[in-house]
Parts: sequence; C-alpha cells; structure tokens
Amino acid sequence: MRIIVEKTGRVIPANRLTRSVFRTDLIPIPVNAEFSVVLDDDLEKSLIDGAIVLAGEAGTRLTIIKVSKLDTQMVVQDKRIKIASFIAVLAGCETLIDPLSKAVILDDTSFANAYRACGCKMKFDKDIPLINFISAYGAIPTIEVAHCLQQESAAIYFSNGKLNVQRLRKFFMQEPLLTIDSSAVAWVSNAKVEQNKVAAFMSIADDGSVVEGTQKAKTPVKYVANADARRLKNMNEILVTRGSITRPMNMSVNAGEILLINEKKYLILTAAHEFQSGALGGGFVNASRFWIASMSA
Repeated sequence: MRIIVEKTGRVIPANRLTRSVFRTDLIPIPVNAEFSVVLDDDLEKSLIDGAIVLAGEAGTRLTIIKVSKLDTQMVVQDKRIKIASFIAVLAGCETLIDPLSKAVILDDTSFANAYRACGCKMKFDKDIPLINFISAYGAIPTIEVAHCLQQESAAIYFSNGKLNVQRLRKFFMQEPLLTIDSSAVAWVSNAKVEQNKVAAFMSIADDGSVVEGTQKAKTPVKYVANADARRLKNMNEILVTRGSITRPMNMSVNAGEILLINEKKYLILTAAHEFQSGALGGGFVNASRFWIASMSA
C-alpha cells in the first residue's frame, strides 16, 4: 500500500512502512487510516499532528490526528531506531470530532448543510433533507450526525472524492460489484442479540397522544423526543452484521458496495485493507477484509 507525505511528495518506502490499514466505513467520517513507520530525520519532521498524507488507491487526502512515538532498543549504524504510529482521518472532516465552539441549530436543512455548519470542508455529491439538526455547544458533531442518520435510515459513504448520504434500502438497489462463494464468509448468527438490539421506538405528540413506530414482539422499547411516526419507523430499519470475508488485497472494493452471496445481496459495512511489510520481523500481509450486513428482519 502506498502512502505519500503531501508536503514533501515523498512516498514512504516499504522498508520503513511496517504496517498500514486503510479503512472505509458507513459512518459520519467514512475514511480513516492507521500506519506505523520506522522514522528517519525527514519523516520525523514531516509526519506530525495535522500533516496531510495521501493513501488508498485514489490517493485520498487524510489528516493525521494522532502521533505515538517509540524509541526501540534496536540500534543500527550507531542510531537508535525510532518507530511512530499514526491515525489519520478524511481531510476536511477532522473538525467533526472536536467539541463545537458554538451551538449549531438548523431547521429544514440537509446533511450537507449540517456538515458545513460544523466546519466540514468536504463536498457532498448525494444528499437528503433533514427536518432539523441540533448539536449543542461543546458536543461532538458526529454523535448528532449518527442520531440523524438513524432517524432517516441512511448512511454516509465516500465515493469519487466526495461525501454521499443515501437511505439504506437504496444501497440494495445497486448492482453487485462481486459474486462471492458462501464458503468464503465467516458467518455470524445470533438471533437473541439482534432481537435485543433492534428496538421498538415511541414518542409523544403535541396533543399528548402516543406515537409508535414499527412494533415488534419481544424487543426493547425506547422513547425518542419530538419524533413523528415516519422517523420512528425509520429507526427500526437498521443494518445487521452477518459475517466477514478475508481476501487478497483489493482496494477497489470499499464500504457501500454490494456483494452477491447465495443469490442474496449484502452491503459492505466496513472494508479494511491491511499491509504488513515484515520490516521489523513477522510475516508479510497484503489482504482486505470486508464486514457484510443486511437489513434487520
């Protein structure tokens, strides 16, 4: 996997890039990466908090938000080997994980407008409307975004250099990217866990009457303030993890894509592409792992 330091244009060589994981998800900040590097003087100066790196097949811009350094006990040519680990998130979205310096209150808006109001600089390609968006002073915007996504039964994904938001059922209207044999899937099946996680929701209308979403037997019931029947019903339509697949590295497959397994469509929740060079010992790894999901019953 190639990682480039944007400021210097330097590609981190394989003998210094000990491990990297490039990950796409269906979450408010849908791209992140973790990587570890054997530092030299130039890399130590350029790989700092706030620096931009280019990673992934398309050279996605990521901002480093965490740096952890370690001086090892190994010495080469009278110099102690220094290793640093980094966490980076999609550039332009890093403000979404910081507490807000002012309250954001929007009515008759959209996800793109909410992101911009919270300081996000990424552009949206696909968007959907929001009745309102409220994130208090000192709150983390991604928490409120996730709450709104559940109310709209939608998910954020990254494609062609832009953010997109789409309703969950629309994902399954896509044509499958790949057909996978079921024997390649480590299936997960736990009906009790699913039953307990997929709650029924209720609210109270202005006239004091009870507003109910989709009712299901033997499920928890949760109260949601100021929610109409449409949003309560949407909150029941969630993605449930069904299994995971490990395959040779294929960075063209990412979260939001559809896989066909046993003639049934599954949505990729998370795609993690891992590289380990073995530069400091250990084996060589160059693989992709996909977590797949379908809609709750």
